[in-house]
Amino acid sequence: MYNLTVIGTLGGPNSHAFGLDLFRRVVGAADAAPNSDSHAMLFDGGAQDLGVLPLVNPFNVAGSPEFSLSTARGIAVLPSGGFVVVGFSGVWSFAGTGIDRAFTWINNTLQEIGTLVQVPGTPGLFVGSSQAYAANNQGLVVGVSDTATIGANQLPLKRAFVFNINTTQMTALPTLWPDPNNPGQSLGNSEARGINDQGQVVGVSDTGLVAANGDPIRHAFLFDLNSSQMQDLGPTIAQTINPGQAVSNSEARAINGQGQIVGVADTIDQSGASVQQAFLLDSPNGPVRIIGTLWPSTPNQPLAPPYLGNSEANSINTQGVVVGVADTPQVDANGERIRHGFLWDPTIHHPEDLNDPPLPSGWTITEATGINNQTDICGTGVDGSGTERALLLFV
Repeated sequence: MYNLTVIGTLGGPNSHAFGLDLFRRVVGAADAAPNSDSHAMLFDGGAQDLGVLPLVNPFNVAGSPEFSLSTARGIAVLPSGGFVVVGFSGVWSFAGTGIDRAFTWINNTLQEIGTLVQVPGTPGLFVGSSQAYAANNQGLVVGVSDTATIGANQLPLKRAFVFNINTTQMTALPTLWPDPNNPGQSLGNSEARGINDQGQVVGVSDTGLVAANGDPIRHAFLFDLNSSQMQDLGPTIAQTINPGQAVSNSEARAINGQGQIVGVADTIDQSGASVQQAFLLDSPNGPVRIIGTLWPSTPNQPLAPPYLGNSEANSINTQGVVVGVADTPQVDANGERIRHGFLWDPTIHHPEDLNDPPLPSGWTITEATGINNQTDICGTGVDGSGTERALLLFV
């Protein structure tokens, strides 16, 4: 049974956790007083407001009130013994216009890291939006940024990036869609979601393939910063999780020091429903394990995974223990499927509900978002009244 720390807010009603480090420092977002706007939060024995960036909305709509938000998505210990928190902050109007900018928080200083579109001749001035999702112990930050290229939908194309906090340089990563007219160049969008200390980046990218309904097909990718090689993980994942469906979607969320990758991919469950389920890729070339859900299906159907419903894998530690969120057999009063945080241990081979046995004080963890090498877990949960709070689970 886990011990539980319920992480407070910044004066508002709710909080959410997205990542943690070896020292049980948790990052996320919490509602701040007086207007309950969500601010980036660091929990290190108490909830600390990391603030918002002093951004100007270039799309301001006259007469429409504006608000500033921020969220922290990742944390990494640095060689100096300090640590870096990464995330993004935005300024938005109630008309729905605004921008986000990726940030780092180091030594109590919140710093914008810009976008892939720098205004010529004006250092520190950028165009467009960006978000940061993860960092490693070398001070490399990954995320996604607008580019100067406009796509078919008349919006800027987005590319995965790597930002080096030591050199302050942001570099765009390629996509899985080679440009046939420009060798060495690529088309479409990509996003980086995770990075390990070896400099391996994972995320999701357009492929140039299109589904029968016209939607773009996106695949999980692995990019090695040491070799500058981009690898499409989609076909390997599809061979196991969705046999015969080479155009299925997949997304990589995290990678550990051993190169194991977790995420979510399209598949079909034993009821025949189109779902998305969590996967674990032991190496770039496989094998792939289907993690499943918390909703077991009828046995003796060997051609399909033995689970129903949806699941997502969010994080993995060096022991190969995975956490995420999955459907359960229960539905709420509105008929919606109830989802719980899960843990998958490679020695057990099936997902376990983190609420079994029940957590203390009537809390239910609805999603597990991070796990460290001590198997401490962070996520978001609800109490009996429906209040949402960031949770820290530890043995």
